[in-house]
Amino acid sequence: MEESPRSTKIFNQLYATKTDTYTSGKRYISSLQEMFTQYNEVMDDILKTKKRYAELINRYTGTLVSKRNPSSLPGIVSGGPTYSNESMKQDGEEMKKIDALLKELYSQRDTLYSQVRKLLEATISTTSNYIDTTNQMSDVLDELISQSDPQELYRSPEARY
Repeated sequence: MEESPRSTKIFNQLYATKTDTYTSGKRYISSLQEMFTQYNEVMDDILKTKKRYAELINRYTGTLVSKRNPSSLPGIVSGGPTYSNESMKQDGEEMKKIDALLKELYSQRDTLYSQVRKLLEATISTTSNYIDTTNQMSDVLDELISQSDPQELYRSPEARY
């Protein structure tokens, strides 16, 4: 029995869909890699910036308020470090810049996270479509084979695998 023009047309349409889906899937995966790399870079910048902020904060920890009770040792002045007004002013300005930078970086992180999620969902959907299409193609070919194989040689376990 010859294959029907309808079966051939269906198979060709499925093959075109499979090819398009495969190409889309590869494109999504490539975009996902790029977005994930950008996300990683933004997170590295956030961590480095927060580390710098922590260094500035730690510089002054315990120096603004004495940890000792001054009345316990009358006449002894706390030996804590002192900082010039200029140094403290510079650090304060740097902390303001860091705060603004962190807000920007967190905004970038949120945008990239959203894009990574969307690309991941698109990749999963495309992969599922690809698998469904290839299974449909296999079913069409099985049907064509069964139409062309009246003795059902193909259906025997030895011939099929």
